[in-house]
Amino acid sequence: QAAISSATGITPKSCAYPYGAYNSTVTSVAAQYFRSCRTTNGGQNSASADRYTLATYYVHTSTTGAMIRAAVDQAKADGTWLILCYHGVGVADGGYGDDVDGPTFQSHIDAVKASGVTVKTVGSVIG
Repeated sequence: QAAISSATGITPKSCAYPYGAYNSTVTSVAAQYFRSCRTTNGGQNSASADRYTLATYYVHTSTTGAMIRAAVDQAKADGTWLILCYHGVGVADGGYGDDVDGPTFQSHIDAVKASGVTVKTVGSVIG
């Protein structure tokens, strides 16, 4: 956190556990520095979700706009919220196997817009 703050002038308020690895010791240390942390555990988050073990909807190369729309609609019906997690978007050299190309990402954006939900950052949801 200090290195990022020093290099950018921005102090991170949330984190992603490296490779999704965490335990009670890690979450208690994270709570000293961050307002929230996300895992790689799949799922939705409720209003009462533990802010240091937030679930994600991990987007893969094969994730379609229809799949995003279905996940958003389900969260809307359940009264929960999603963290859409992308490894990379529009990487020119092919990047990592889970990267999403520009047109696919646009189809995801279009699906979220069509759902009518409000898009917020994790920080604005957690506070």
